[in-house]
Amino acid sequence: MGDDLYVSHPGLMTLEEQEDAEYVASYPPEVHALLLGKALEAPSPDAEGLQEFEKRPPALGFTASDLMVLECYAASDAITDVERRHVFRILRAQMLRQLISCRGCGSVRELVAVLRDELKAGTPATVPRWYSFSTTTMGPRRLGYKKCGSRGCLNTEDLQHKFLSCAACKVPYYCSPVCQRRDWKARHKHVCASGRDQREYMQNAGALLQRLSDMSLTGQDAVFGPGGAMMAVSSGDRSNIAASSCQAAVTAADTNPAVITRRAFLRAEKQRAKEVANPPEPPPPSPPSGDPLIDAVVRVRQNSQKELTAAQLHSHLVLEMEWQDVSLAAVKKASSKAAKLAARPR
Repeated sequence: MGDDLYVSHPGLMTLEEQEDAEYVASYPPEVHALLLGKALEAPSPDAEGLQEFEKRPPALGFTASDLMVLECYAASDAITDVERRHVFRILRAQMLRQLISCRGCGSVRELVAVLRDELKAGTPATVPRWYSFSTTTMGPRRLGYKKCGSRGCLNTEDLQHKFLSCAACKVPYYCSPVCQRRDWKARHKHVCASGRDQREYMQNAGALLQRLSDMSLTGQDAVFGPGGAMMAVSSGDRSNIAASSCQAAVTAADTNPAVITRRAFLRAEKQRAKEVANPPEPPPPSPPSGDPLIDAVVRVRQNSQKELTAAQLHSHLVLEMEWQDVSLAAVKKASSKAAKLAARPR
């Protein structure tokens, strides 16, 4: 949505940008199938979670010959510069959607080189720890990597870099405060307010469509019954219905038990995907103390999923042959020393 902000403000666009905005693509069938067909078949980040997304094929599902076709077409003297730029934008958008970083790439040849490396590796790009999978299907949402919104900057997000959006309109993303300030002075300050209005409209429309979609997916419709009362009925019972109130439809969807259950499931799936993508960091191992009992206490603590009292530590240890005769007092003393050892600066 970022570049679309400037289409209605030609004074803020370069001649090249105006040419790109007016261009209507017309590719040979084999190129059209690669850019707008085959690449879209790969699972998207808003699918059913991390596990499904990680099953996607490497390099957008392209073969070595597919990549050769794209590279040769973009390098051909038979196409215009605007066609070449359009191929670059479409291919980069496909790659970013699939979390393939294009950082620094300024040509189709460089994008193809990234895809060739991934194809050679045989595995899809790694999902960054900071990435959060979206369960939203309607309205604006984060989907894949973002490119820097400052004109001329070729930076994109990657495993280590998450961009921040404009604080006011939330539309363009920037790789750094330097790029944001430069873009603000050059053009964004003239469209930021309209970008905020556009995003709010899309959020409101998306929220309504999401609720209606929820009801449809659960076999329910938000409809008007006799006397104009809002009801939720099954998809097969739509006779004598006249729907005219969006707010009533939203209310009906929000209170529908099946919709509530489905949303709870989606939230749980999103949380599960986060946990898989961002497992908790294991505690740093304590250095050996030279005392076997202290080291045994440290080991039991690290293997446990919760905090253990001295009595619980004692119970765990007496189950081991080596520590069958250890006393509770000795375990308490060892536990205290182990805590002091762990608190020392590494």
